[in-house]
Amino acid sequence: MARHHFVVLIDQSAVMRVIHCVGQNVLALREFGFTDDSDVALLRWCQQFPQASVSFLSNLADEHYHVETLPHVRGAAQRQLLLRKLAAWPFAQGMYTAFRLSSVQNLRKEDRFLFVALFCPPLLAWLSGQQPRSLRIQGIYTQALTLPYCLPALPKGVSHRLCIQCTPHHVRISYLQQHRLFLSRFIPMSQEALPDLEERFNRIAQEANQIRMTLIQQRWVAEADILQIVWLGQEPADTRGLKKHLPAHVLWVFMPTVELSRQSGCSPVLKGIDVMDWMSIQPILRGRALPNLAPQEALLQSSIIRIKRYVHQAGAAMVALMLLAGWIAVQATQSDFLKIKQLNHHLQALQPVKPVNGLSESQWPQVSVLTQTVQKLEASLRSPADALQALQN
Repeated sequence: MARHHFVVLIDQSAVMRVIHCVGQNVLALREFGFTDDSDVALLRWCQQFPQASVSFLSNLADEHYHVETLPHVRGAAQRQLLLRKLAAWPFAQGMYTAFRLSSVQNLRKEDRFLFVALFCPPLLAWLSGQQPRSLRIQGIYTQALTLPYCLPALPKGVSHRLCIQCTPHHVRISYLQQHRLFLSRFIPMSQEALPDLEERFNRIAQEANQIRMTLIQQRWVAEADILQIVWLGQEPADTRGLKKHLPAHVLWVFMPTVELSRQSGCSPVLKGIDVMDWMSIQPILRGRALPNLAPQEALLQSSIIRIKRYVHQAGAAMVALMLLAGWIAVQATQSDFLKIKQLNHHLQALQPVKPVNGLSESQWPQVSVLTQTVQKLEASLRSPADALQALQN
């Protein structure tokens, strides 16, 4: 049965947009400000559905992505090494996570990990309060982390993709390698600050070229590698002004978000929500295993509910096993009872056997004399001398 789910969208605006869903169906869309009254109103709305989950999806400038290369180790040693690296990372405070990207073979085998951190004081303060502990918080995610689930597969022969998401207020450029996110940058770029379209294209091209040079320096991309640049959203009226600033070995692809939404099987976009926001929500509603930035304290209520569910399932399984064992015992007892009943029936059907030729009491002396004679003959056969003497006499 589909459960209620609240998805809170947090961006650079001064409001939070909250989507109430059941499965893939949207029931309501509301906006809340970052005030105490709005926090109380949001909490009361969520508490109307005790079994509902709450997720947060951010698209903020204060998101940090860092790739760390560590020696290839496993088990507890890997965890300890990862914790030490996170402790030395200055952004690992509050809401952060780390997960493995891939392995690389240099002089020795090494693992690449992506460190992700989010800095949002209002959200962290809300999570640290006493009241939200009664909510079932599923996780905190970023829109960039959901990007691999929103894009189609890479074409054959292409391993590197640079995605440009352009809005009237900002531009986000994300680098994906083998359909895995390695880097994402948020660039504020309002139309008021750069009203000239040529200047905006020049700024985007500069940022793209700078990211490409960074990738080459990190040896993630070679000079001769084909870099696919994907423009997400509304296609600019004149793309030649942007393309002329891009370097060689670049494959330009325009992907309308409406077409992407249709290809990914999303339901129609809800009015008041950006297409990319709506596509980013789908992996969360479908239960994808996304990197979670939520603090462990915020996930405590969800963990308790999950443990209770496991205990109830284990109890139900034990009861089912006991009922099955009892049913098997009853069936075995009934089978043994039927076998005993059949055996008694067969015994009762048998008649007692009578002797064929019985001896009367008058014949007993003759039988006794005959028996004594036979015994004497047997004794005489054991001692022939006595038998011979008896014959002589």
